[in-house]
Amino acid sequence: MNKILYTCIFILIITLPILNTILSEGKSVNIENRVQNNIPSLTLIRNGKIGEYMRLMQDYFVDVYKWKDDLIYINSLLDYRVFNISSKDSVAIGKDGWLFYTAEDGVNMRDYYGNNLFSQADLDKIAKNIESINKNLKKQNIEFIIMMAPNKHTLYEEYLPDRIYNKKGNETRADQYSEILNSMDVKYIDLRDMLIKEKNNSDNLLYYPLDSHWNDFAGRLAYNELIKNLDIKPEHKSRLPEVIIGERNRTGDLGNILFLSQIIKDVNMSAETQNNYTKSEINNKNINQIKTTNPDGDTRKVLVFKDSFIGAIEPFLSSTFSEVIYNSSPIVDFDLISKYNPDIVVLQFVERYSNILLQNGNKF
Repeated sequence: MNKILYTCIFILIITLPILNTILSEGKSVNIENRVQNNIPSLTLIRNGKIGEYMRLMQDYFVDVYKWKDDLIYINSLLDYRVFNISSKDSVAIGKDGWLFYTAEDGVNMRDYYGNNLFSQADLDKIAKNIESINKNLKKQNIEFIIMMAPNKHTLYEEYLPDRIYNKKGNETRADQYSEILNSMDVKYIDLRDMLIKEKNNSDNLLYYPLDSHWNDFAGRLAYNELIKNLDIKPEHKSRLPEVIIGERNRTGDLGNILFLSQIIKDVNMSAETQNNYTKSEINNKNINQIKTTNPDGDTRKVLVFKDSFIGAIEPFLSSTFSEVIYNSSPIVDFDLISKYNPDIVVLQFVERYSNILLQNGNKF
């Protein structure tokens, strides 16, 4: 009797999700941040491609399996809460619950380990590229500023798991190109030392524990350094926004990767909402661009070639200048410079994307 009961329970457990999936017409919440597979066409069977049809049907069913997301969530939660391990190779769980991005997006971990140093030929090319850009912009009376944001690993390495911290290298790419750029006649802002000093002398967090990015406290400090390096300090009537410590309700990108954004949250540290400027998208088939306008801002026009770290600087920069155009690629594009005719060009990139220094300047 017990065997029959256990068998029935087992059959019930494995069939309930299938029945639920069928009865719910394959509707499933997608928590994996990717496009789900569609049901394959019966034309494949009519054309004799039964094997391909079955493979695609399996992929489709895996996507719409009604309890799949729940099982993924439970697995991630157990890994995080019970075993203190990450369910994704792209995220490392550090000390005190801190999360770190470990995917080779850019050269994230190799940056920290220092095993991806630029060759001398690479460094010579970087110097040549930046010198070419700088000279070209000077001829047009355009001020040029380069700003590098440090990786989270660089600033908060004390929270890294020991298996990563113990492999830290003695020199990094950032050390190499910073030495080169600091010796050139170019405005280069390396934010590492300033942010480390601020971190050691302040109670404010500068990077989110559950996100790969910095917060608006760090963005305000980066903005201050940017303004400090301008030849002419801006004149504007707008009040700069204050950074507010809000509720613990911010979803971090690393928490999202682990499918745990509903239970682990960062304290929100962002610039207060301002009506200083308006924002609009620029229609461009090749790349996303945002334009902000502020009637009370400094009349100079700013063009920014950037990555996602500019988000924490935008509230302050756009409150300062009458027009700022943000181009979502950290590659200086002279076609865009000719199109918008800016007074100031900013090249901003995060440390792990330092490969862009080899690409910048290749057009001329």
